Amino acid sequence: MPTPVDMLPPGPDVLMREIAALKRQMRELMASRRAETTTFGSGQLTVKTPSGTGLLTAGQDPVSERYQVAMRRDDGTVGLALSAQGPDESDTSAILTRSGQRILSDDPYADDWLGRPWIPVPMHASVAFTAGAWATTHMGLWLAQHRVLHLQAMLSAPVASTAQLRFTGTVGTDGAVSTLGPIATVSGGDTLIQYRATAADLGVVEYGDQITIRLEAQRTAGAGTCSAVCIGVWGSEAYTASET
Repeated sequence: MPTPVDMLPPGPDVLMREIAALKRQMRELMASRRAETTTFGSGQLTVKTPSGTGLLTAGQDPVSERYQVAMRRDDGTVGLALSAQGPDESDTSAILTRSGQRILSDDPYADDWLGRPWIPVPMHASVAFTAGAWATTHMGLWLAQHRVLHLQAMLSAPVASTAQLRFTGTVGTDGAVSTLGPIATVSGGDTLIQYRATAADLGVVEYGDQITIRLEAQRTAGAGTCSAVCIGVWGSEAYTASET
């Protein structure tokens, strides 16, 4: 029950004391650590640049309704994501290109396995030949993931014999055959072939296209037995802008 004293009007310094107390509390609040443990069950947490680009989002996507984490570049494209790409896939951690292609990720269907990049298997077998027309000595299937294809082989011919070697590529099962790089020629010795096939060699190739790579050889002079060695065929990043 209020007393008569409580009914008296406040003194002239009461308001100043209350303002001073509020200022002190605000300073303490601004200096303290906040949001050490924060939980939310729906919606998204977004960190934006001054221009409004969302660099980091975490939570439920409003379109797919899946929970995910995404880190974006300054231009707004996703660079790092932890989410499922489709309804039948497990959550996948991935690094993506600016156009959204996965370049590094775990497998969305097989746990504990690498999804991308695809790892090529180099072939080192030495093949002898005497044919006077182009014959395939090595063949492999490249699932195009890189913009450049790095090719390396060795060609040998005995004394008084001449041989030639070339790489070719065929997109799909009925595509045109393209010669990848120059045709190498050697007489009575060895030569190393190293070539980087770019878009100018491969033509129109989309990400994931199946390309049959062949190493072909022929003896053009003499009667000796020649040999071809496929040292390796690798997908490679572009070293310069001119390779794209």
